[in-house]
Amino acid sequence: MEPKPTTTPRDFFLHLLHIVTLYGSAIALLSILWQLINIAFPDPSQDLYRYFATNGAIRWGIAFLVIMFPVLLGTGKFLESVYKKEPEKKELKVRKWLVYLTLFITALIIIGDLVRLIFEFLEGELTPRFILKFLSVLAVAFAVFWYYLQGMRDREWKIFGWNAKKIFVWKVIIIVLALIVAGVLVVDSPKEEQMYRLDERRTQDLQNVQNYVLEYWKKENTLPETIAALPIEAKDEEFDPRKDPKTKEEYGYEVRAENTFALCAMFEKETRGKGAYPYPERMAPVPVDFEKPQPQYYIENSDWTHEVGEKCFERKIITTSLHP
Repeated sequence: MEPKPTTTPRDFFLHLLHIVTLYGSAIALLSILWQLINIAFPDPSQDLYRYFATNGAIRWGIAFLVIMFPVLLGTGKFLESVYKKEPEKKELKVRKWLVYLTLFITALIIIGDLVRLIFEFLEGELTPRFILKFLSVLAVAFAVFWYYLQGMRDREWKIFGWNAKKIFVWKVIIIVLALIVAGVLVVDSPKEEQMYRLDERRTQDLQNVQNYVLEYWKKENTLPETIAALPIEAKDEEFDPRKDPKTKEEYGYEVRAENTFALCAMFEKETRGKGAYPYPERMAPVPVDFEKPQPQYYIENSDWTHEVGEKCFERKIITTSLHP
């Protein structure tokens, strides 16, 4: 009777690393696929998600695939070489537990995916967007299930005399590379992303300055003549809401009427997702005290969308009398 193989720390962590990178790669693959489907078949009710989350999700997917997928291939190849030298290692409990756990999880995903397909069909919600996502989950789950199920068998996989396992692995590599390239082409370049982030910082700065102007007007009953008159304490030169984060020049400010002022900045890109959702027409930043009459005020316009180049946001403070 042959002795049972013992699990060494190397065996345990190699198999665990292989399975973890498998899960990570599969999730990243689906993440990129779903975002590409979202772009190809946009949902008007999810414009915010489309504009503000798609790029991030694709970038995270690419980052995970670039790191995890090579580790998955490397650990898989190394384990195969171990099995050839020591065939008894295929009988390790840690390997069987992790593989059967993977088969169990993928089987549940396939079943759940099919159940959802039937439910969506009965609800009348079958759209190209949903069908493609359903097929992507089914394809990835089935591929993982088939690959590891075949791996538990002793015989070598052959299709018309060809090594089926190598063909399968190369197909997966080509698909992953194609998705990474597609993701890179779809998302904004690092330079463009930096420009968007600088513009978002400029918008946040102008919003902060606007709040200081309102507080100043509330106390002094008049608008400040310059930004320098506002009681803003900058943390340091890099985080001064009065200055452009790139040029370090002070934002434009102009008093245009008794209760009207404008804040100006130079933007490098058009607002991301412009037109995807409306800005509120009014903003009431101060709570109302109902114990005594006092004026209530709000900003008539709080739209922060912009084109490329200089943009001035005119703000008018509207006051109304409020009685308890």
